[in-house]
Amino acid sequence: MVFPMPRYRFDIIEGDTSLHDEQGEVYGSQQEAEAEARKFAVEMIRHGFNAKNQIRRTIEVREDGGEPFVRVLLLAKVEFERLKEGRLSWRSLSRCFENLTRRGARHPRRNPLHATLR
Repeated sequence: MVFPMPRYRFDIIEGDTSLHDEQGEVYGSQQEAEAEARKFAVEMIRHGFNAKNQIRRTIEVREDGGEPFVRVLLLAKVEFERLKEGRLSWRSLSRCFENLTRRGARHPRRNPLHATLR
């Protein structure tokens, strides 16, 4: 007898807004779905800072038709303080960061969030 692999839903909650995953993804176990939620949280940090300077989101993972079995809380904040007058602006800093991430440049040893979200 062959049992189908379970489908997991990744719902995103930010403030009063909830985005429910209607499609879901198939994984072999809850542990695999949990690992994917952690990866998803890291991707949100990498791509979630557009006009905001902080992110506070929750990813709830549930099996099809079930209650959430894991919750990943994503907290990230970017602060900027100009210590010296210069030509650097938020716009140029943002463009520089976008160019680096497009090229796939990462510095995990310099990123304190990398260690905490593993």
